[in-house]
Amino acid sequence: MKKLCDTLLIPLLIIAQATWAAATLREVDIDGTQMRFEYSQAPTQEGHRASLLVKDAEQRELWSHSWEVEKSDLIQMMDEAGRSSAEEWGRRFFDNKPFQHATFERRKLTTQDLAPRYLAFHAKSLKVSAAALQAAILEPKVNFTFTYLGAWREELYQMVYVPKYRRFVQFTGYPGEE
Repeated sequence: MKKLCDTLLIPLLIIAQATWAAATLREVDIDGTQMRFEYSQAPTQEGHRASLLVKDAEQRELWSHSWEVEKSDLIQMMDEAGRSSAEEWGRRFFDNKPFQHATFERRKLTTQDLAPRYLAFHAKSLKVSAAALQAAILEPKVNFTFTYLGAWREELYQMVYVPKYRRFVQFTGYPGEE
């Protein structure tokens, strides 16, 4: 079976503060092309600054998101995930453990999985109708989804890759949110 991922751990030093980054390559589309997922975090006065970037093989940006994590929220998430430090949290971001960090999954999404408000938001940025975006999401036989935690435990980002638009879009939030 073809190996789908390689994870890299990259310790960095920026202004004498420890910054941790993790990267993984994932086969997202049926053409076998791997995309690079990069996560980094750096300490701040209030907690940590986190950043997630997804690029395709041509280095085009498919998704970018940055957020602040307060110390108390990070401590709670680390405790729930069994992580001993913020550095371990960053290094193990792509461990593929549900509700701990980031998870990757291949599954078939249905109309019921797609939250209308997220479709409307991303359709507007893509300059297409929500119906066109929904059709593009539902077109593949199997969807590649990527889920990750944001600033706190309940801030869950559930993304799907849309081959027609070569982008990731958020298809819903926390389970039961809508």
